[in-house]
Formats: sequence, C-alpha cells, structure tokens
Amino acid sequence: MINSRKCKKEMPDWLCGVSVTKNKTSGKESGSDNRDAANEMITGSLVMSDKSSSSLASGKTVGVQSNRYANNKQKDSAKEKDNMIFSVEKLVEMSMPEFTFKGSIIYSYHKGDCNIICDDILSTIDTTSANGSSLGLDTEWPVSYKQGEQAKTALVQICLNEDKCYLFHLSCMNGFPGSLRKLLENPLIQKVGLNVGYDLWKLEKDYGICVKNIICNSVIELKTLANQKLKSSENWSLEGLSRNVLGFRINKDPSIRLCDWSQYPLPREYQIYAATDAVISYKIYQKLKAM
Repeated sequence: MINSRKCKKEMPDWLCGVSVTKNKTSGKESGSDNRDAANEMITGSLVMSDKSSSSLASGKTVGVQSNRYANNKQKDSAKEKDNMIFSVEKLVEMSMPEFTFKGSIIYSYHKGDCNIICDDILSTIDTTSANGSSLGLDTEWPVSYKQGEQAKTALVQICLNEDKCYLFHLSCMNGFPGSLRKLLENPLIQKVGLNVGYDLWKLEKDYGICVKNIICNSVIELKTLANQKLKSSENWSLEGLSRNVLGFRINKDPSIRLCDWSQYPLPREYQIYAATDAVISYKIYQKLKAM
C-alpha cells in the first residue's frame, strides 16, 4: 500500500485508495501510468476504495478512455480489412504458376559470332508466311543512379519461338554488329515487345543505328495490342500482361532487374531472367493475335 500523503502528491484524487502492486515480471508499478490504470478500470482489474469509486461515479474519465478505445478498435478493424484485401490479391497472384524459361539460350559476346548467328537467322526465318514472321525483342542496361544519366544498352534479347532465345551482349562488343542491324531493319519481321519503340530509340542513341523506319513499319507494341484485344486502357507492365493474358507470374527480383547488365560473363541466372522477358513477350503476342 502507498501512504496517503505520497498518494496525494503523485496521484490524482480519483486514484487515491487504489491498491498498487509490483509487476513480478517487469518490476513496474501497475498503477504508474494513467492510461494503463484507466484501461484496467474498464476491465475491472483494479480494486478501488469507496472514495475512488465515488470519484468515478460521473464516468467522465472512463468515458474518454472508452471512446478512445472504441476509436482504436475501429482503426484496427479498418487496417485488418485493408490487409485482408491485399492478402487476397497477393494470394491470387501467388496461386499462379511462375514461368521460367527452360529452353535453349544462345549467349553471344563477340561481334563476329553475333554476325554469323544473325545471318543464319535471316537465312532460315520464314518471311513469306501469310501470317508474317515475328520475334520477341527486349533490351537491358545497367541502372544509373545519377540524375540525367543513363548507361548504354548492354544486352539485346531476341526470341523467334518458345524454345530458343538469343542474347547479344553488346557491352562486350566493339561496335554494333551489322547483321543484327539487318535483322532489326528487315520490314518483313515484326518486332514485338513492351515499350519496344523506346528500346529501339535507345539503340539509336547508344549505337547510331537508324530506327525510324523500323518503328514505323515493323514494330508491334504489346501494350497497345493488349488494350485493343482486351477492350481496356491499362498502362500494362510485362508482369501484368503475363498474369492477365497467359496466367503466369514472372520473376521480377529487383536484385537481378537492377543489376549491372554490362558485366562479363553474364551469370546464368541473369541470362535466364533476360531470356524470360523476350520469350514472354513472344508468347503474349501469339496469344493476343489469336484472340
């Protein structure tokens, strides 16, 4: 028990006569905090004398604490509801299978090899098909954290079917390969991808190739095509298109997406990540075209 003189100095009148005990686990006085004391009064955990009971007869203090308690409960309920909505959306997303490219990856980091590969592609690709020929196109470059600066395109990914993807590591080459330029400039081969026009404009800025005719004559923007086919007006991401058109999740791990794409040799997991983007672009185009 606290003596009455000390109680009058340190505690308000409405707490006089309250039995204060030590918390055995923490060593704190259970009645040392007015907020804790008020909460305990609501639950009836404090034993009060007649004097303290009469002081609380109006219920003002308890009423204030009760309203605050009720408001906090409402806020907590709202937060739980928001979290529940987010969790349901995340659950739907995570319930989709993750797509990882498991086909062949042709990784070229020499200019001469790149020219041979692209010549071979040009000689075998079917440009006379009634449906036309198409390739999935994507590019990667290191992220620059300096305002107004942007690193050169380091990697070009090209996919002609779902089983094979070509990675041309431009940052390791002495100049832009001429046969890769011919492949991109061929008006009979549609270049499909997300923000593919920007990727091509960046190639022009970084390596001096002329892309105006390519963009005007042989580029298909997946964002535009998806909105036409799906009757929507979304600003699609590749991941969003993959989920909504194909029913697949794709890996967008920031530790890979924001890596140094100019490093040599390019680690295998980075190659798979880059190939997946080009292949997914190709698959989305084929699916949308068939709708």
